[in-house]
Parts: sequence; structure tokens; C-alpha cells
Amino acid sequence: MTRNDITPRPMLDIPRSRLEIILDLVAIAAILANIWLIAQSWGKLPDSMAVNFDFSGKPT
Repeated sequence: MTRNDITPRPMLDIPRSRLEIILDLVAIAAILANIWLIAQSWGKLPDSMAVNFDFSGKPT
């Protein structure tokens, strides 16, 4: 059997429910809110950050 002998898969057109549309919009809004929060706080970040901490929580 060659590749040309295989029939193409059917294309399903399943409509989205209102709940799925609402959940998609909520997810997009959450992603945009995260991007906005990162952009707002980006300038407040220090130039260097401590990478290692000792057992009492102080940066080394």
C-alpha cells in the first residue's frame, strides 16, 4: 500500500460551546495580565540577584 492509496482523514467541524469560549477568553486575559505585571515590575528589578543562600536565608 502506498501513501497515495490512503484516504485523507475526515475534517471534523465541532462548534465550541459558550463555556469553552468563556474559558478561552479567561485564559487569554490571564496571560495578558501576567505580561502586564512583568512589564510593570521589570524596571524595579535589581541589576543582580543573589543566587545562593545559606541555611539562615541570607544571600552568599
